[in-house]
This record gives sequence, C-alpha cells and structure tokens, in this order.
Amino acid sequence: MSVGNEAQPTCSKSTAISDSNLTTAQTHDEKLVVDTPKSRRQNLKNLIERVLDSSPPNSEHQPGPSGCHTCFLENQKILEAYYNYFLSNDPNAWYEEIPEYKSAIQGRFQQIQNPTLDDLEDLNSISQSMLRKYLDKALNDTNSDNNGLRNSSMTANGDLTIGSLTNQCGRNISIERQHSYSSLNVKQLVLGLQEARTRVERALLYTQFYCTPSENDTHQQKNFKSKYARSFESCGSHEEVLEALRKEAQTLYQDKVTALRRELNELQLAQSAHLKNKARKAEKVQRLLERTLPFRHANCSFKRCGKRLDLSEENPECAVCEWLVSKGRSRTRFYYCSAKHATEDFDDHDRLQHQCSAGDRCLFFPKIGPPGNLFGAGVCLPCLESKEGLFYYCSTECYYQNFDWHAQRHHLFNHPQESTKLETITFARDMKILSQANL
Repeated sequence: MSVGNEAQPTCSKSTAISDSNLTTAQTHDEKLVVDTPKSRRQNLKNLIERVLDSSPPNSEHQPGPSGCHTCFLENQKILEAYYNYFLSNDPNAWYEEIPEYKSAIQGRFQQIQNPTLDDLEDLNSISQSMLRKYLDKALNDTNSDNNGLRNSSMTANGDLTIGSLTNQCGRNISIERQHSYSSLNVKQLVLGLQEARTRVERALLYTQFYCTPSENDTHQQKNFKSKYARSFESCGSHEEVLEALRKEAQTLYQDKVTALRRELNELQLAQSAHLKNKARKAEKVQRLLERTLPFRHANCSFKRCGKRLDLSEENPECAVCEWLVSKGRSRTRFYYCSAKHATEDFDDHDRLQHQCSAGDRCLFFPKIGPPGNLFGAGVCLPCLESKEGLFYYCSTECYYQNFDWHAQRHHLFNHPQESTKLETITFARDMKILSQANL
C-alpha cells in the first residue's frame, strides 16, 4: 500500500502541470501519496516494540491462558495499534471515501476480545480486498484520462481544436479531472494555440500549461517538468513531445501501482515479526520460571512406575521431547527415574509422542520413521518462525515429499521458497544418548 520514496508520477495533463492550482478534490495519486502507508507501518512497528519493551518478562506474569492482567493490557494496546493502522483518522486516506471499508473493519474489530492470528488475517484480507477495488477504480479513471488525451483531434499544423478538446473533456474525463481542468484555464490554452502563429509561441503555451513549477513539487516532479519544458522549447514536434510525456507519465504511474501491490504483502511480514517478538518474550519467561523454581517435581513417565522425581537433580528424559519443548511450549518433557525405565518405555513413548505430522502419508507408514537414528527428524521451519504451529516430521525426505500437502493445510502466509526447509533435531554435545533406536 505504501508509495514509500516513489515519486508522484504524472499520467495525464492534469497531473503533469503545477499542483498550486489543484485546490479542488484530490486525485487518486495524491490520496495514495498523502496516505503514506510505509510511515504508518513503521509507526505500528515502533508502537508494538514499545508495548513489548514496557512489559518485561518478570512483571506480573501469570502462566496460563487467562487471569493475567499484564497480558490483557498488553493485548489491548497492541489491538489499539492495529486499529490505528487499519483505520486512521487521516481525512486524506485512500479509504476515506469508502464507507464499506470502515464498516467492515470496525465490525471485525468489535468481534475481537483477545487478538489472534486469525483475527489479523481477517483484517488483512478485508484491507487487501478494498484496496484492490480502489486500485482498479484508479486505473480505470487513469485510462479514461489517457484515452481522452490520446484521441483528441489535431489540426493540420498540430494544434488542438476547441470542439474536439471540449467534447473529450466532457465525455472521457472524470468529474474530479474536469474540475482540475477548469481551474487551469484549458480554454485559454486552446484559444492561445489557435491564435499562435509560430512554433515558439505554441511551445511557450505548452510549457506554461504542462510544466509550470510549484513550490510543492517533489524532486522527480521538478525533473519531469524541466525535461519536457526543454523538449517543448526545442521547437520540435509538439505532438511527439505530448505523446512521450503521456507514455512516461503512464509508465511512472504503473511503477507506483506495482509498488503498491508489492506493499500489500508487507503487512504479513510485520505480523510475522510481531509474532517472533512474542515468541522470544515467551522463551524469556520460560527461562525465568525455570531459574526461579529450582525445586520442581514430576513423576516417572514409565506407566508402571510413577515414582516422584526431584527435577533439581539429574534425571533421564526424552531428548526429542526436550528439543521440541524448546521450540514450542505445546509439547511436554518426559522424565524417568532410571535408564532402565527410559529404555523399557521407549517403544511406546516413541509411537505416541513422536508421530510424523504426515500421518498415513508418511513415507515410512505404518512405521514411526526411517530405520536408524533420529538425527534426520525435525520441525517445519516456516511454521516455527511464523508461529503457525509445531509440526514434527520423521525425516527430511518425508518432509519434502509432503511439503505441498503440508503448506496447503497449515501455511497461512506466503513464505519465500528458500525458507521451506526442515529444522532438524540437534542435541547438546555433552548429552548422553541412552537409546536412539527408531522403528
């Protein structure tokens, strides 16, 4: 949605001339430039970072899905930041004249209590859909203006006739553009062209109409006007100069539209960055809890034992589950009172806890995975980075074989192709592996 540092291109004669006379309704170009979504996106990022930084891991954190006042306030601040991003009070925003956009966004926000990934996806879909409609309308208006300029009848000496220009303005140019033309003395231009007798006189009229500088011009607008002022003053074919002006303006406008469409995907990246920050904070909280609770207890995971274990002491545990817990708290660590019980429980535990996410599509189904060790297993990295879930695969081969199926079911974002890889299991060098048999 952002135009960023893109210059304001000129796609018809009403936008090629000075902006000082445009005192009526803004054009589509101007609305998108004033909107400055890139700046708003940066403000959103900064605000979210401030919210997260103002809530350190050790401040009133209460584990669990509910009952945490700090998390509630943090969610409300983040929700308010996204509300201001999707629906600012800027009267010049591109969606200001689209009431259905406002009602759709406001209605969706009213349904949100605790913001989730699905909520943000819905808001993003609404915004993208409405912006596409707006861009289509802008392109249609621009095409009408360009057709009116290109199809205007010319006299034998290259001048515009009054009747043809007036008819084209009334038939092919939007009301918004007609107001702009009216304020720019189009009739005086046409009358002046009819009275002009030399190329120099006509060049001066064209230069004044198309290339009059304004103090509000951007650097690229100034260069654009200077370039075509020199072209008109060279007294070449005015028809060729006008055609070149129109083509360059249209190219610049299309470049801007391309940039806008590319910006539509950047909100997804902003959301992904926000989720990464949340994940890092959750990891800090987990480490803090582990440091402040040194004397935790658990039962032996061997079903026929159940002995109470002191976790401040060294106990055998499932290394795979420990690694998965470090990637996402949706998993559980399994401790044992002895190496014997860990070995005896390995087969049942492996079958229940280390199931491949491919299910019956697994290359080694109905077995748990490939014969040998577990060092080729891992989790889907795109899902891990975007917090879309923790999906365990028994091997790299199985993951790539089922990647398209997996992405269709679980990938909410359009991940770059190079990120579609498996993060494989790694163990600490000093870890003693008791058993790594794999069915």
